[in-house]
Amino acid sequence: MRFALIETRGEKIAVNKDQAGSFGTATDTGKGLFSQILNKIKRNGVRTPVMSLAYMHSILKQEGHDVEFFEKIPKGEFDIIIIASSIVDYKNELK
Repeated sequence: MRFALIETRGEKIAVNKDQAGSFGTATDTGKGLFSQILNKIKRNGVRTPVMSLAYMHSILKQEGHDVEFFEKIPKGEFDIIIIASSIVDYKNELK
């Protein structure tokens, strides 16, 4: 089977979906120039993967499945699509 594992990213804030008991955390330091720079640095510089997707990828590969990881909805045909969800980034995940 062909699997697509998807982890979306917050568009303007830093989001970590594997923290706070898997509810996730989001960091928004404000709207000013310095705050926007901090948001961009944290969003692009501090990145931890969703461990459940890494485990799924490993297990599915061991079982002989075709597995790909994406940061947005992929183009192409997949049998199963799994999206890592969180409370803090639900608006971005619905797009």
